[in-house]
This record gives sequence, C-alpha cells and structure tokens, in this order.
Amino acid sequence: MLLEIFLRGFIGAGLASLGFAVLFNVRNYYVWYAAFAGGVGGFVYLICSKMLNMDAAVSNFLGAIALTICAEIMARKLKITVTTILACALIPLVPGGDAYRFMTAFIDGDIYKGLSYALSTFTIAGMICLGTIIVSALTRFFFFTRGKMEKAVSSAKTKTESVKSSIYAKAPKRDKSKSCLDSNSFSNQGKITKQNLTKKQSKNSSDSD
Repeated sequence: MLLEIFLRGFIGAGLASLGFAVLFNVRNYYVWYAAFAGGVGGFVYLICSKMLNMDAAVSNFLGAIALTICAEIMARKLKITVTTILACALIPLVPGGDAYRFMTAFIDGDIYKGLSYALSTFTIAGMICLGTIIVSALTRFFFFTRGKMEKAVSSAKTKTESVKSSIYAKAPKRDKSKSCLDSNSFSNQGKITKQNLTKKQSKNSSDSD
C-alpha cells in the first residue's frame, strides 16, 4: 500500500511536475527541484486520501501546504522566485478530471450532475489556493519581522558604538608625568604622617614615664 502510494504519489506527481517544468522552460537543474516539490505534494495527498481516508478537498489542502513549504525553502536557498517551482508543482493537484466531468455533464444536459462536479472542482481549487496563500503569507511575515528585528539590533549597536566613541572623545586625556608626580607626592605625605604619629607616640610614652 505504501509502496503504491509512493510510486503513484511521489514518482508520478514528480514526473508530471518535471514535464511541466520542461514545458515552461524552467532553467537548468531547477526542473528537478520543481519535480521534488510536486512529488511531495502528490505523496501527502495520497497519504491523506488513501491511508487516512480524508476528504479530497482536505487532502489537496494539506498537499498544497506541503509542496508550498518545499517551494518556499528551495526558492530561498536557490535565490529564485517561488513561482518558478510552485507553478509546476501545483499542476498535479489541480482537479482536471472533475473539471472535465462537469463540462461534459453540462454539455449532455445533466445539470444536477454537472453542478455537483462543479462544486467539487471549485472547492478543491479553492482549498489548493488557500493552502498556498497561508504558507506564503506566513513565510513572508516571518522573514519580514526577522529583517525588521535584525535592522533594529544593528541600528542599536551602531548607536551604542557612536555614543561610546563620543564619550571617549570628550573625556580629558591624562598626563602620565602628572599622574606619576601625584602618586609620588601621595606616598611622601603618607611617610610624613607616619613619622608624625611615631613622634607623638614617643612623646606620650616619655610624658607618662
């Protein structure tokens, strides 16, 4: 079961995304990244629908979230636009079968059947769009706030460094010769006070005798 899901989901969706990447003239080795993202989306879709028995709309929603996360990460690593990978990777999830069925049902005159297929098609397409929008909005918000925080930290560091440099510039410079003289005079005063104390103690001891 899992092997079948892997072959149909990852390999099948990956090959489909690879074909559309070649068709859309994606440059160089980026086609393989688009194929990988499409394979991840197809694999998650089949895991949710076949193994977990989820609804088709929810399965497509989770698959779109998974492949959009892969596309966002790879696009930032490769320094390319996200749509280069995302446009090719999303195509295997598009409900083309339901769209074909509701069009043929309307052509045959079966309005109720056509409306049911139309509702399924638009629901799945809307869930795919919602999954991509949520991930894209969250990643942009994360990197936007991260950039703002880095700018604030760097500006705070530059301000503190400028304040320190201005303080050091305004502080008076000490003369080493004066400081040496002051230390010598202080030591001499200490010696004089010690001598006076000893003289007073000797006088007091002689008076007491």
